[in-house]
Amino acid sequence: MPQWTQNPPADSPEYAFRIRRTPAAGKIEAYVTCTDVVGCNTHFLSNRTVPCEGPDCCQACADGFSYRWHGYLTALDAGTHEHFLFEFTAQSAETFANYAKLHAGLRGCRFKATRPSGRPNGRVLIQCAPADLAATRIPAPANVQKLLCHIWGIKYDPADVGRKTKSLGKDIIPTDAAAAVHRVADSSRLPSEESSRIGNGRK
Repeated sequence: MPQWTQNPPADSPEYAFRIRRTPAAGKIEAYVTCTDVVGCNTHFLSNRTVPCEGPDCCQACADGFSYRWHGYLTALDAGTHEHFLFEFTAQSAETFANYAKLHAGLRGCRFKATRPSGRPNGRVLIQCAPADLAATRIPAPANVQKLLCHIWGIKYDPADVGRKTKSLGKDIIPTDAAAAVHRVADSSRLPSEESSRIGNGRK
């Protein structure tokens, strides 16, 4: 006989997350559910975003493709209650870093992401404020690196956690990623933000 339950088991895989980015029109309002941002340099290849493997072993770098740093965090949509991965660039990461320094962490931050210009590739504005977690119970933190490895189809190695990413309260953007922001600005090979993909799904 089936063992009926009202909820999925607690040890179910954490793979049912989609990646969302700030839309050209409208907004995203959500609560941060993770404790830190996870980010890495990425390339746009074959109409999808893929992680950069580093200058010494990355074929995309060797072929001259531009790269850009992207940050990720898990969030709970304030309206739909969807638990999702939010993607943003180095520019937007500064706002989250400032919030984390002021409030001793990122989890529980309520943020609103918009593009004031209304353009698909317009500048993203992030507004953050503390949430009343006594009134709003948010999900337990998910493993952001594990989720991204699953989406990108690469092996997840727990030993990499904390070694290749930096704490949001300290230095969220790697040194080479800060340079990447300027490097890709003049690159005609970089697609608009709104048209890029991660994994196999359009954002």
